[in-house]
Amino acid sequence: MECLEETNELMEEALEAAANGGDPSSVADKLAGLPCGKPYLDLLRGGEPQINSVLATTHYAQYMRGRPSHALIELVRSGLSEAGLARYVLGRPSDAGIAVDLLFHLVMLRVTGDPIWRRRLETRLRLVIRNGDR
Repeated sequence: MECLEETNELMEEALEAAANGGDPSSVADKLAGLPCGKPYLDLLRGGEPQINSVLATTHYAQYMRGRPSHALIELVRSGLSEAGLARYVLGRPSDAGIAVDLLFHLVMLRVTGDPIWRRRLETRLRLVIRNGDR
């Protein structure tokens, strides 16, 4: 479990780098040194997302490769709410995975009040807007 926690922290760094216009592959060397880092490293290098019972890289892939719809971008820009995201997801848009992840982070921020959830949510919001503008 410790290895997965470390890889997830590194992938959060990669998302933050991408959100700030940097290079998400800056964490590649660190990932290469971890026993469970290969699927994440493969993802950074353009490989397919992995899903199994132990790990899932798909939620990172959707931010690194996906392009959010204009509707989701407008929802983000107009002010995020749990109810608004839930209604959006129920419409089954192609970018529902991103909306579900945003909803998860929004709820975790509300429930815990922990600044780490705010930082992760803000990173994801910047990525949505940045990826929508490209």
